[in-house]
This record gives sequence, structure tokens and C-alpha cells, in this order.
Amino acid sequence: MNSQETLWFIGKCLSLAVHPERALEIQKVLQSGKVSWESLVYQSSNQLVLPALYLNLKRNNLLEFLPDDLCEHLEDITDQNRERNRAILNQVEDITTLLRSNNLKPVYLKGTAHLLDGLYEDIAERMLSDIDLLLEENEAKRAWDLLKNKGYVEHNKFGETAFGEHRHLNELIKDNKIASVEVHRRLLEGEYDKKFNWKTVKGKINKSQSPLGALILSDKDMTLHNMMNVQMNDKAKSTYKLLLRQSYDLMLLAKRENPLEISKKFGYYFDKLNTYIALSANILDSPNGLDYKDTPKIKRYIYRIKLIWKYPTIANFSSKIYFIFFRIYRYITQFFLFFFKSSVRKRIISSLKNPDYYKAHWAMYKKWFS
Repeated sequence: MNSQETLWFIGKCLSLAVHPERALEIQKVLQSGKVSWESLVYQSSNQLVLPALYLNLKRNNLLEFLPDDLCEHLEDITDQNRERNRAILNQVEDITTLLRSNNLKPVYLKGTAHLLDGLYEDIAERMLSDIDLLLEENEAKRAWDLLKNKGYVEHNKFGETAFGEHRHLNELIKDNKIASVEVHRRLLEGEYDKKFNWKTVKGKINKSQSPLGALILSDKDMTLHNMMNVQMNDKAKSTYKLLLRQSYDLMLLAKRENPLEISKKFGYYFDKLNTYIALSANILDSPNGLDYKDTPKIKRYIYRIKLIWKYPTIANFSSKIYFIFFRIYRYITQFFLFFFKSSVRKRIISSLKNPDYYKAHWAMYKKWFS
């Protein structure tokens, strides 16, 4: 199997969550001798779905067709992630209690919300890096200050998040807490915020299944946020990015609400949303619920995605070229905004005065080109 075939096979395995009848077909592939176990682990880890892959194979009695040492490795990682997520849920309870005691009602987003609301059969399925929570813009800063007063500190003092230009305030971390915290005041960046924002979701907020009844978006808005976050915030469509963890979430959310119907009713940016549904359906082997409007444009997009994954070296080179052009574009736009936007001016002056900024900036380049 090449990289693309391995990744699509992983997607097929993940589709067992809604199609257990596919187990025999997957068993034949596992027994065929064509699977590169090293590539399987690498691609699953890279896409943050390794525990989900393991648990879906385990539920369908397919682990016996994997090498014993690989099963032990996957089980260990999954157990660690389960314990990590339990600690994160405890951290969420602490944050909820703190903010509620100060008359603030955080609404949890993305993976955090999914864990709170029982989207997964096992909480170990979801790999989570941070806790995302949303408050109305005039309350977000107060919540952020409360967390700082409780020992949280800013993870990175450079960039848009530290100077009021980003959808969430600067990321917070705490020594004895496992996850970082992002306090959001907007759901989306730029023009997209005008169509999907606090005002459009606040009347449909739900209580989750968690002990404290922590607040989350409605199923429809949660599904819409999944799609828009990938396409608008992460720019997946324009950069030909594949985010299998989010596609897996979408497949599970589709058991509650139909993403295509939500996209149609939403009315804005349908092309981008439909493209994401189509790609998710393709990599997850067309699971029930992930219907999309098929067009020649969609077919071309998926063909390009598969080509990128079939030839990862070329894709890696292309991503580096994209990064260089993005940085050049970024430097030019920031130069002009310096003269017209006070927050940008403040950020640039503050950054350039701090020696740590240059280290962080250089580390970003090293990460991309190492």
C-alpha cells in the first residue's frame, strides 16, 4: 500500500463505528500481507486517530489479525489517552465551576464538547490537545483573567491571539493541568464570523451529558461548526488539507443530524461545506449520513487530494512552497496594516523589542523545514 491507500484503508476501518458489517472486508485486507504496519501507525498517529482505529478494530474482533507487539503498543497508547481525557474532563469541571461562580457560562466546543456529550462509545477515541470554550465577546476577557488569577499563564506571548486580533484569546496553560485552554470570543475568523457567531447560536445552547451539565452547542450548530472550522479556520479546502480526526467526528455527528441538509439550510458557503462532506465521505468509504452533492468539481478536488497523498514527497515540497508564499504575503500585509491598525502596530513593536520573539519565529521555520 502507498501512503494514500494506507490512509484510505484507515478511513475504512474507522467507518466500522457506523458500519460493523464491513469487518469481514477489512479482515481480508489485514490478512493479505499488503498492509505496512509502520505506515498504518504513522498515518494514524499523524491524523490523531490511532486510539479510534484501535478501538474500532477491537470492537469488531479484528485485533487477532495484527501483530501481537503492535496490539500491545496500540492498547498502551489508547489506555494513556483514556486517562488523559479523564483528567481533561476533570479540568473542564474545575473551569466550569470557577466561571459559573463568577456568573459566566462557558460553552464548550469541538473535541471537548464531544467528550462532554458522549459522542464516542469510549472517551479514549478522541485525541485532544486543548480545551476550547466560547463566551460572548465582552465576557471572554473576564473569563480569561479569572483563569490567569487561578494560576494559568500565557503559552505564547507573540502573535494575533495576544493582541486581540484572533477568534480566541491567547492560549493558557497551567503546570499541574494536562490541557491548554483557549477562550473563544468568536467561532470563525474574518468575514465568516458575520454568518455564524454568538448571536446565531446563543438561543440554541444545550446542556451536555456531563455531571455539571456543561454547556455545548446544539447538534446542528456543532455539526456546522465542525464543517466551518475545518474549511474556514483551518483553510482545508484551499490548502488541500485532509483532517481525518474531524471527518471521523463528522461521521459520528451525522448519526444525529444530516450535514448536507444543515449546509443547504445554512445557505452560505455551501460549496466549501459540500466539498468537506464529500472528502469525508470518500475517505470513510461512504458511510450512512454523509451524503453530498456530487459534481465534476468535487471529483477533481478528491482526485487532487488522492494524488497529493499518493506522492507525499511532492506534497511535502508543495506545502513548503505554500508556507513560503504565505509568509511573504503575511509580511507584506502586516507591513501595510502597521500604519492603519493599532493592534497590529502594538503587536509588531512589542514583538520586535523582545529577543524571545526571534527565537520563536526561527523555531517556526525550523519546524517547517526540518
